[in-house]
Amino acid sequence: MVPATAPLWMTVNYPGGQGVVNLAVAAVKKFSDADFPHWAGWQLVNDDKDTHSQCNSAAIRKLREENRYAAQSRKLICCMPFEWEKSTIDARYKWLMTGLPWEQCTPEKTAIWRIPVTNESKDRVLMNEKDYDRFKQHAEALCFDSGALGSGKVWHFDPRGFIEHFRKCGWLDCKIIKEVMAANTNKKNKNALTTIQDITLQYYVDINKLMNKYNLSGANRICHFLGQGAVESGYLLSMQEASQQQNVVNGVQKGGNIVEISTYNETTELGHWYGLLDTEKDKYFYEKKYNSRGGYITGSYSWINGNCGDVDAQKFRGRGFKMLTGLDTYASYWVYRGWLSVKDFDKYWWDDPAYKNKKSAAMKKRPPKIDSPQRVTENTYNCIDTGAFFIACFKSKVLKIMDEDSSEVSDDNNIIERVTKRINGGDKGIAERKIATKKAKEVIDDQI
Repeated sequence: MVPATAPLWMTVNYPGGQGVVNLAVAAVKKFSDADFPHWAGWQLVNDDKDTHSQCNSAAIRKLREENRYAAQSRKLICCMPFEWEKSTIDARYKWLMTGLPWEQCTPEKTAIWRIPVTNESKDRVLMNEKDYDRFKQHAEALCFDSGALGSGKVWHFDPRGFIEHFRKCGWLDCKIIKEVMAANTNKKNKNALTTIQDITLQYYVDINKLMNKYNLSGANRICHFLGQGAVESGYLLSMQEASQQQNVVNGVQKGGNIVEISTYNETTELGHWYGLLDTEKDKYFYEKKYNSRGGYITGSYSWINGNCGDVDAQKFRGRGFKMLTGLDTYASYWVYRGWLSVKDFDKYWWDDPAYKNKKSAAMKKRPPKIDSPQRVTENTYNCIDTGAFFIACFKSKVLKIMDEDSSEVSDDNNIIERVTKRINGGDKGIAERKIATKKAKEVIDDQI
């Protein structure tokens, strides 16, 4: 245990430069964004003694006189009577019928007041009792019981400024992420929507943590990360690449049914990576692949991405939120997590002449040895962490493209296509990626 008196030295910036401060000293006050510090532009306004639901603050009047109100208004925190309290309606609004202390009321039921520092005057017609009663009934209908929170004067934020400020947190509610994951699902398919909702509940905490960890922050990066990942991971329902039967129909190779065992959870259902047993050898991963319409998907995984033959092609199939694929990316992630030492293999093993001749036994360079590739999908954290790692470390140039986007960009299709090509090397699933990314922009990147 660390003793309470242990120092905590931190380098901090201050108006005069930079220094080292012991934050453990009781006299040192620590603030965060949630404290709304004045040096971040926040201003408390508590000089208004008005009880008539009008603004007579000298501080706000000064901002207006100096033409600074528009720029400052979103960061004003004002103390004033709670506007939804039923018991104070007469105290706050009866002046509509009787006039204010500084107004001159005429027998014709007109209230006249002079504008300060000018000779101008304005007038208004006072409400009669019948109109005031109608107004009061309407106001009472809008009121609600907020308990002790709503009694007397309370602090008010500008709603826009409050939302802008707390959005800096970047934490997304489960419902928001579910909207993105369900973007390509028919809204009438209640069972599918419920399944997506349930799986999102399992993943959303780690999604939030890892977007923050890898600086996938800001609406642009978040929207593209979620939109692309939604399609890559089968909307969080398929965190490992499934195999598809390959059949020849009238001389044309076409994809058939999904091989069910390839969808089993390798940790909880199989107990090993799919392909470890001879009975699980699956040619799908080391031969050409075609979809059900006979369209070409991709070729063999055997001697690409650092894979050393057919075994590796299946062993290092796509897994995780962004489908980490190939021995080279697996090895990088394993080293990053401390599961593999760089001393245990040789760099650029794929440059070995024997590798290029597809003769792994003759290779002089040592490829990495990874026995349990299914660690990627053994928990929700690893699934999302591999995806964020892949974007931040292997495809970091795509972040610049994401940053070009905004809710005001008219041709967001072009940006989504460029992001897809940079991540996936092509346009596979482009229609679904556009729908999911645009849904993310709709629910996350709205303007305030």
